[in-house]
This record gives sequence, structure tokens and C-alpha cells, in this order.
Amino acid sequence: VFDPPVGIQEITDGVAQTTMELFAPADIADQESTRSVGQMLGAVGYYAPQAGSDDHRDAATDYANGLGEVVETHLAADGRVENGAANQAATQGIVAQGLLWASQLDGVDYTGTAEDILDYLLTELWDEDAGTFASDPETSTYTISARDAGDITGGLNAADVVLGMDVKDIYATYFDQTINRGRLQRAERPPSRTESAEHTLP
Repeated sequence: VFDPPVGIQEITDGVAQTTMELFAPADIADQESTRSVGQMLGAVGYYAPQAGSDDHRDAATDYANGLGEVVETHLAADGRVENGAANQAATQGIVAQGLLWASQLDGVDYTGTAEDILDYLLTELWDEDAGTFASDPETSTYTISARDAGDITGGLNAADVVLGMDVKDIYATYFDQTINRGRLQRAERPPSRTESAEHTLP
């Protein structure tokens, strides 16, 4: 008789094991970018506490440490993550988030590295006048996709929840200027829609 919870656990462990065996941490950065390393760190940080055995959990912990080491080899002295996506702020956000979630595991601690990455995001890339994060500190015109906005949001959320950093005001401005007024949010549900708002959406 098929037991769904057992079956789902076996599938999850199998996918995790296969992924970790097929993609060495350094290969992810070489074949994709450090942005993908950050995304993988987040995935491992979520998976490991729910692994089906101690062996699977230990393998995920080792893998997370390998990913963290890759990040550190691509980290400039000022906290800028190199070899990332076109949007530097998105790279900083997703890598910091991944490091912080993975650092919740026993035997993994890249909290200090994540703090350096977030400091760069907040000090070098935040554009107060524009109400958004610069896609690169050397440019004055920024290109931001919905995925970029999500990666930045994830980094700020982790900064707030895990590190207790005071980022709520910055995020409120960022959400209003970038997602709301910038039209990354394309519509509003009737309960939240206000016709008298300065910037309404369909």
C-alpha cells in the first residue's frame, strides 16, 4: 500500500541527493552564476531540516558549506558578490538570503558573510532619491525584473527576520516606488484597492 508521506519523503530525498551529486558547488557558479549559488543555498537551507535521515541531513550540511565557500571566493573586500546576475542588488539579496537560511543549520555559519553582503546592498546600492536599489553602482538607469525584485525582497526579509536589521522603512519605500509605482505589481484585488490612492492599479 502506497503511503503518500513516505513516498513524498523518498522523492524529496532522492531529488536532493541527485542534485547534490550532479552539481558540485563550484560548477554552479561556473555554469550559472553566484546568483544561482544563493538560490541553491536557500533550497538546501529549506530541505535539510526536513531530510529523511541523518545521512541526508549531513550531506545537505556539507553541501551548504561547499556553497558558502564558493560565495566567499567570489566576494570582494567591500561585500560585493562577483560573478552574479546583471542586477547587482538582486545578486546581493538572493545570496545573503541563501546564506542566512543555510546558516540556521547546525554546522553551517555564514552569518558574518551575509551581513557584509547586506551592508553592501544597503550602503552602496540603495538609491534614496529613486526609491529603489541600483542594478549597478556605476549606472544611473536601472533595469529591474519581477525576479530581481523578489530576490531583493528575500534578502531584506532575511535581514529583518534573521539578523534583526532595521530595514522596514527602506523596504516600504522600495515596495511603493519599485513594485507599486514601477508597475511590477500589475493589479490589485478589490479588498486592497483604493480608488482615491495617488497611484492606483488595474
